[in-house]
Amino acid sequence: MNHGPALSVSERAIHVVALPMQYQQRFGDFLAKAFPDSVLVYADEKDEQAMRALLHRADVAILSRDASPAVLNSKSLRWIHCNHAGIDQFAPAELFDASRTITTAAGRSASAIAEHALFFMLALTGQQYRFWLAQRWRCWGIARRGQMQALHGKTVLIVGAGHTAQALAKLCAAHGMNIVGYRRRVAEPVSGIPTMYASDAGDKLKALVGSVDFLLLCASLNDSSHRLVDQTVIDAMQPDSFIVNVARAGLLDASALRAALGEGRLAGAALDVFDAEPLSVFSPMWRCRNLLLTPHTSPPLPDRDWRAMQAIKENAARYRAGLPLRNQMTLRDAYTEPARRRNRIELMLTRLWSRCVRWALR
Repeated sequence: MNHGPALSVSERAIHVVALPMQYQQRFGDFLAKAFPDSVLVYADEKDEQAMRALLHRADVAILSRDASPAVLNSKSLRWIHCNHAGIDQFAPAELFDASRTITTAAGRSASAIAEHALFFMLALTGQQYRFWLAQRWRCWGIARRGQMQALHGKTVLIVGAGHTAQALAKLCAAHGMNIVGYRRRVAEPVSGIPTMYASDAGDKLKALVGSVDFLLLCASLNDSSHRLVDQTVIDAMQPDSFIVNVARAGLLDASALRAALGEGRLAGAALDVFDAEPLSVFSPMWRCRNLLLTPHTSPPLPDRDWRAMQAIKENAARYRAGLPLRNQMTLRDAYTEPARRRNRIELMLTRLWSRCVRWALR
C-alpha cells in the first residue's frame, strides 16, 4: 500500500488546517485538541474564492464534500481528508499528487449500511412488498407461504472486503448463510469471510455468481470496478437469485439489471444508490418488477460523526509522528471519469414531484 510521501520532522508539522464552517460550533473544541499546535481556519466550502485564498497557505484540509477546484489547485496541501466514506462522485487524477496523502472516513457507517443490506435481503426473500400491497388493499393471502424464503442455508457472495463487507458478513453468519467474498487485491484473510477470491489473482466474478443466491455489492467504485456487474455477470446468475447494491451505483449496469428483472431472469434486486440522484421521476426503474428502491439512505448511527472526528484526531497524531495514515486512498482506488450533467428541467420536476408526494403523505 502507498503510505504517502516520506516527510522530514519539519514537514510533519501542521501549521494551518482548513475546515468546513459547519464544524466550528459542534467540533471546534475537539479539533483544537486534535491539532494542538496548528491554526484552525473555518470557511464555507461553497465559497470557491474564500477556499482558494485559505488553501493557498493550508497544510491540511478537512472536507465535508468532494474536492473542489480550489483544493485541486492548492500547492501547499500535504494531507486532504474527505470526511465521508469515499469520493462520492469522481476523483480527478490530479487530486493524487505525489506530494499529497488522501484519506477518507471509510467505516463510520459500516454497521448501519450492513443492516440496510440485511433489510433488503429479508424484504426480497420474505415477499414484503406483496404483504404491503395486501395490507393496503385489505387482502388476505396475496403472498402465499411457498413464495417466501428463509435466509438460512443460502449462499451469499459479498463483493468488497472493507468495513461494510465485514459487518455484513457477521450478520449473514448469524442467519446461517454460507459466505463467499470477492475483492480486488490479493491480501490477508478477511474476518468473517472464510472463502475469498480476488480479481488480481485472475478470479472472474462471472465464474462465481452461478452458484450463489445473493450478490451483495459493498465495494468502492474505481476505474477497474466500474460496471463490474455487467450483462455478462447478470446473465451468469441463476433465475432465482438476487442482487443488492448498497455501495456505489457505478458498480452495476442498471440497464442490464432492469432487462433481467423484466424478463424474469432474476428473482429480484434492491438498490440504495443510483447513477443520478435523486432518481428521475421519469426513470423506468420506478416501474421495474421485483425491484426495491431506497433514496441513498441508511439508519443514522448516534455516534457516527464523533467516530469520524476520532479518526481525524488519530490520523493527525500519526501524521505528526511520521506514521502511515489510516484509510488512505490512492489513484487506483478512485473513479476518475466525470459525471454527466443532468437535465435541469428533469431535475426540477423530480424534486417538485417528491415535494408534492411528501406533502400529500404528511
